[in-house]
Amino acid sequence: MALQVVLPSPFDVQPAPPMRTRHIRNERRLQRLLVSHGCDSAAVLDEVAAQLANESFAFLDNFSSTDALRQEMDEALQDGMHGRVGGADLSGGSLSFIRGDTTRWALEAPHGSLPSLPPLLRRVDALVAQLSSRLPDLADVRWRSDTQLAAFANDGARYIRHVDNTCARGAGKLCNGRRLTAILYLNPAWSDDLGGRLRLYRRREGAEVPEVDLAPADGRLLLFYSDERSPHEVLPVAAGARRRALTVWYLSASELAGAATHLRESMRLLPLD
Repeated sequence: MALQVVLPSPFDVQPAPPMRTRHIRNERRLQRLLVSHGCDSAAVLDEVAAQLANESFAFLDNFSSTDALRQEMDEALQDGMHGRVGGADLSGGSLSFIRGDTTRWALEAPHGSLPSLPPLLRRVDALVAQLSSRLPDLADVRWRSDTQLAAFANDGARYIRHVDNTCARGAGKLCNGRRLTAILYLNPAWSDDLGGRLRLYRRREGAEVPEVDLAPADGRLLLFYSDERSPHEVLPVAAGARRRALTVWYLSASELAGAATHLRESMRLLPLD
């Protein structure tokens, strides 16, 4: 009898994946390098590149202080938009279970209202530039998106499983150019009982299965490939919690050139120096 593979629905919250020894070792090794060498060292950059190549993700804890930026972000989001997918407003309607955050693009915020953001972006840009010389998949990254500000603050708010770029290493009709996703979390004293972890999936035997759950720890910079290597979701947030994140996408020049016009125009692109 043929084996039938049943793909879990993206609306289902699957059981948490087990802690994998290699992920624990990766985290500890990178933390030791950060403490002994510093974020900008060749040793740290080599390790981040290796983890991206092998696991499709890596994160740097305590990448940035967040107090000032968190306050600026909260003020900018007071009149921000609710979650959107494909241009549809998901706030308070039948689609809010797909994506329950409040979002705003930094370029839409009042001029001068996010003074702490440009120095942060320069640091992330510099990091990605160093990684691009170490990773062939990032070699032609020439653009960065505008910054998306997002906060999940309603009981059970989540973002169901998705990819940031429906593309397979530059191949596919729906490629939008996004090559690397960078997220900075701004959540002081975040604890496990508050939920809101980012869950990364891997495809095994025809199904996407949970690979690792990552807490949105304050000051953590998470990097992962934006395409079909990294399906992910934001798990439900507990009542009373406010989960904040800043996201930018780094884009491949060659892939972007082949993307549909409406996809290119929706990226809010900024050239990298």
